Amino acid sequence: MQVKKGIIHLLLFLVSILLINCNKLNKKDDQSVQEPKNMTSKIGYDLSKENALYHMPVDLMELSGMTYWKEETILCVNDEKGKIYGFNLEQDGLVFLHSFDKDGDYEGIAHKEENIYVIRSDGKLYSFDMQFNKVKKYDLPFTDENDIEGLCFHPDSNSLFIALKGDSNVKGEKKKKYHAIYEWSLKSKNLQEHKPVIKIKDKELKQFVDYKGNFMPSGIAMHPYTHDIYIISHRAKLLIVYDPKFNLKEVIRLDKKLLKQPESITFMPNADLLIGSEGDHKQPAVILRFKYLKDQL
Repeated sequence: MQVKKGIIHLLLFLVSILLINCNKLNKKDDQSVQEPKNMTSKIGYDLSKENALYHMPVDLMELSGMTYWKEETILCVNDEKGKIYGFNLEQDGLVFLHSFDKDGDYEGIAHKEENIYVIRSDGKLYSFDMQFNKVKKYDLPFTDENDIEGLCFHPDSNSLFIALKGDSNVKGEKKKKYHAIYEWSLKSKNLQEHKPVIKIKDKELKQFVDYKGNFMPSGIAMHPYTHDIYIISHRAKLLIVYDPKFNLKEVIRLDKKLLKQPESITFMPNADLLIGSEGDHKQPAVILRFKYLKDQL
């Protein structure tokens, strides 16, 4: 009788050890499928922690667009003022200010050489010559309903890429069921074929990352090395990347604690990534710098 009890106890002990080991293996498997928090080695940036942080002055509380200029200086626009602000990263402050028009809803800025381009949310495009201090205006085929939010220079096509937060149709066309990036030729001064170069569809994005709501662009920039197109969304808190042929390459979550309202994006010449986040009455707008980790690709 005692022998039987001993055998039973031994069997129970062995079963318990087996269950414990199985549980440990399951935990390891669960951990292996969990996505590393914001570690984006596929494109060469770790967005879980910035490498540098720059606080914007009060005049740039509503930092709506930015682009790298030269000599560590970033050109910025405030979405309420017709002014171009030069913010120097080394000096951590404004180094110049240029007025180009009256107050308005200015949402994007880009440049080709000495020519600076600023776009208003309704499609009015301004060309500002820094050398001669002259301003030209262009009426693009957009309206307030398009709600333009981003602008960047695309050297391969000698054009400006325009990101639409609102309706994706141009004047006179039916509304589209996606968000669009259009191309405006700097040579012909026309919208290329009135067709988007990129169609942002939530169904495609959700194959990479599950999220609520829809992706509405708030900033756009081109990577200086790979020529990938980077687009951010304040509403979806996502960064999406398209390759030079405009195929969707990556979708990455943005940390809400780091970037409460990401509205602008640009790159340094060494490919460090800059993302700007608007401020509020509690805290100033900021620019976060993320080092390009090329050696980890």
